[in-house]
Order: sequence, then structure tokens, then C-alpha cells
Amino acid sequence: MPKYIHVANLPVKAEAKHLEDFCSDYGQVTSVQVNAPKARITMASGTGSAAKALEGHVVHGNTLSARTGLPFAYATCRLLV
Repeated sequence: MPKYIHVANLPVKAEAKHLEDFCSDYGQVTSVQVNAPKARITMASGTGSAAKALEGHVVHGNTLSARTGLPFAYATCRLLV
């Protein structure tokens, strides 16, 4: 099951390709959605390592915040069971 990295405090200039390149060093990136100042990165593997590397990383003067999570629908279904 793919997992997500939720990234906050991205600069306006942030591009999906930059995040994809950065995270691909840690595992397989499935997709990247950027809506600055936030982004959601979907990974098939390496989610934890990529999130740790993103946490506290400084981009254009902004210190990033990153956390891992499951897809919202999956988390909601688990709560209802």
C-alpha cells in the first residue's frame, strides 16, 4: 500500500520535479502534488526515510515540515471498522 508524505512550509517557487528528485533517493516515488505552501508525495517505498530527510530541510529560506501518513480514505475506513 502506498504511503504519503505531507510537506508544509514550501516556498511558492517549489516544483513537483524538485520534490520527486529529492525523494527518489530514498525510494520509489509514485506521484507528487504541490499546492504551495503544502505538498503531498505518494511513495511505494522509502516513505519514512524521505520524510526524515525533508523534515527541517531549508528551501529558499523556508524550513520544511514533513510527516508520513496513510491515504485519508484508508484511515477513515480503519476507524469505522
